[in-house]
Amino acid sequence: MAVSRPLPMQILKKMFLKVLLEHKRPGGVYRGHGWDYEGIVREKLTEFFKIERLSEQEHADGLRAVYELERDGFILQDPSQSGAFKILTQRGLQVVDQSLDEMRLPSIDIDQLLKHHELRNKVHDDYVSGDYESAIFKAFKLLEETVRAKAEQPPEMIGAELMSKAFRPSGGVLKHPSAKTPAEEEALHLLMRGAIMWFKNPSSHRTVGFNDAEQAAHVLCFANLLLDLVDEC
Repeated sequence: MAVSRPLPMQILKKMFLKVLLEHKRPGGVYRGHGWDYEGIVREKLTEFFKIERLSEQEHADGLRAVYELERDGFILQDPSQSGAFKILTQRGLQVVDQSLDEMRLPSIDIDQLLKHHELRNKVHDDYVSGDYESAIFKAFKLLEETVRAKAEQPPEMIGAELMSKAFRPSGGVLKHPSAKTPAEEEALHLLMRGAIMWFKNPSSHRTVGFNDAEQAAHVLCFANLLLDLVDEC
């Protein structure tokens, strides 16, 4: 693949993964060489791809690219080393053999998107490892548990029945201060019922197959919104 200059960060990410692989794979070009990420960005990347020295901005973007690759679960700190040494994760290994043109590296900072502290802690590891179905299931299980605790319902009260007990306009335990009419109360009731029935219940019984990082992030943000609404009730 011919690369134009200046190098965009997305290309720098792909190039870094390719060079890191060459340090670790049997017979790799840099097998036995040092693999600190600063050295890769500063020297090995341009050497391997036979391009001119990185500009100051490209170098800064390259270092940022390493941070984002680790944040997004494609690389991690080498547990056998101290300092600036990274290794490919399973997620990184799944993409690194593809060409630069074909490689897809979704970059979503899930910690920035999710402001609800407990939700962020529960889903972060699953999301960055690509297990989106588990992350989404945990998010809506947390919603269910949060509603049950706030509505003071017993453990056997679950799912859509729990949401109706908590939010139905007539006799519901929880009320949102912004709901000024019975119709608005019913809207919140239906929103909560629908969310738990669509995003939690199916995963309790079968594999749903969430496999898109952006779509999964949207669903987790929806869970974040619903948790905020419950907190306000």
